[in-house]
Amino acid sequence: MSCSRIDTGLPSETAVQGHVLQGATPAEHAYVRVARPDGEYVSEVRCGPSGTFYIPLLPGEWSVICYAPHGYRAEQGLKVMRGDHFDIEFRLDDAA
Repeated sequence: MSCSRIDTGLPSETAVQGHVLQGATPAEHAYVRVARPDGEYVSEVRCGPSGTFYIPLLPGEWSVICYAPHGYRAEQGLKVMRGDHFDIEFRLDDAA
Protein backbone atom coordinates (compact mmCIF):
# COMPACT_ATOMS: atom_id res chain seq x y z
CA MET A 1 0.00 0.00 0.00
CA SER A 2 1.20 3.48 -0.72
CA CYS A 3 -0.26 6.89 0.01
CA SER A 4 0.91 10.28 -1.16
CA ARG A 5 -0.38 13.83 -1.09
CA ILE A 6 -0.54 15.32 -4.57
CA ASP A 7 -0.77 18.94 -5.68
CA THR A 8 -3.75 19.48 -7.96
CA GLY A 9 -3.37 23.24 -8.17
CA LEU A 10 -7.01 23.50 -7.10
CA PRO A 11 -7.20 24.72 -3.48
CA SER A 12 -10.94 24.01 -3.28
CA GLU A 13 -10.60 20.34 -4.26
CA THR A 14 -10.29 18.02 -1.26
CA ALA A 15 -10.39 14.32 -2.13
CA VAL A 16 -8.87 10.87 -2.05
CA GLN A 17 -8.33 8.86 -5.21
CA GLY A 18 -6.42 5.78 -6.16
CA HIS A 19 -6.58 2.23 -7.34
CA VAL A 20 -6.89 -1.25 -5.92
CA LEU A 21 -4.88 -4.24 -7.11
CA GLN A 22 -5.34 -7.89 -6.23
CA GLY A 23 -2.03 -9.40 -7.23
CA ALA A 24 -1.19 -7.69 -10.52
CA THR A 25 -4.86 -7.40 -11.54
CA PRO A 26 -7.14 -4.40 -10.95
CA ALA A 27 -9.68 -5.29 -8.24
CA GLU A 28 -12.79 -4.41 -10.23
CA HIS A 29 -15.25 -5.46 -7.51
CA ALA A 30 -13.51 -3.86 -4.53
CA TYR A 31 -15.26 -1.30 -2.35
CA VAL A 32 -13.57 1.72 -0.80
CA ARG A 33 -15.19 3.32 2.24
CA VAL A 34 -14.43 6.43 4.23
CA ALA A 35 -15.12 6.31 7.97
CA ARG A 36 -14.93 8.79 10.84
CA PRO A 37 -12.63 8.08 13.80
CA ASP A 38 -15.65 6.62 15.66
CA GLY A 39 -16.08 4.04 12.86
CA GLU A 40 -19.20 5.52 11.24
CA TYR A 41 -19.10 5.17 7.46
CA VAL A 42 -19.73 8.40 5.55
CA SER A 43 -19.04 7.38 1.96
CA GLU A 44 -18.56 4.27 -0.15
CA VAL A 45 -17.72 3.66 -3.80
CA ARG A 46 -17.23 0.54 -5.86
CA CYS A 47 -14.13 0.33 -8.04
CA GLY A 48 -14.65 0.18 -11.78
CA PRO A 49 -13.00 -2.22 -14.25
CA SER A 50 -9.63 -0.49 -13.86
CA GLY A 51 -9.76 -0.76 -10.03
CA THR A 52 -9.87 3.03 -9.60
CA PHE A 53 -11.83 5.15 -7.13
CA TYR A 54 -12.41 8.83 -6.31
CA ILE A 55 -14.06 10.19 -3.14
CA PRO A 56 -14.48 13.89 -2.29
CA LEU A 57 -13.72 14.61 1.38
CA LEU A 58 -14.25 17.31 3.94
CA PRO A 59 -11.28 18.36 6.09
CA GLY A 60 -10.81 16.11 9.12
CA GLU A 61 -9.45 12.76 10.22
CA TRP A 62 -10.58 9.77 8.20
CA SER A 63 -9.97 6.07 7.70
CA VAL A 64 -10.02 4.94 4.08
CA ILE A 65 -10.88 1.24 4.06
CA CYS A 66 -10.71 -1.09 1.08
CA TYR A 67 -12.69 -4.33 0.93
CA ALA A 68 -12.36 -6.90 -1.81
CA PRO A 69 -14.00 -10.26 -2.55
CA HIS A 70 -12.97 -13.15 -0.33
CA GLY A 71 -12.63 -10.92 2.74
CA TYR A 72 -9.42 -9.09 1.87
CA ARG A 73 -9.14 -5.73 3.62
CA ALA A 74 -6.68 -2.82 3.83
CA GLU A 75 -6.89 0.50 5.65
CA GLN A 76 -5.14 3.87 5.52
CA GLY A 77 -5.60 6.69 8.05
CA LEU A 78 -5.54 10.28 6.78
CA LYS A 79 -5.54 13.73 8.31
CA VAL A 80 -7.02 15.93 5.60
CA MET A 81 -6.77 19.72 5.38
CA ARG A 82 -8.76 21.89 2.97
CA GLY A 83 -7.36 21.48 -0.53
CA ASP A 84 -5.51 18.22 0.21
CA HIS A 85 -5.70 15.56 -2.46
CA PHE A 86 -4.36 12.08 -1.73
CA ASP A 87 -3.50 9.22 -4.06
CA ILE A 88 -3.68 5.75 -2.47
CA GLU A 89 -2.72 2.42 -3.96
CA PHE A 90 -4.19 -0.56 -2.14
CA ARG A 91 -2.61 -3.95 -2.82
CA LEU A 92 -4.71 -6.86 -1.67
CA ASP A 93 -2.75 -10.11 -1.70
CA ASP A 94 -3.84 -13.66 -1.00
CA ALA A 95 -1.76 -13.49 2.19
CA ALA A 96 -3.76 -10.50 3.51
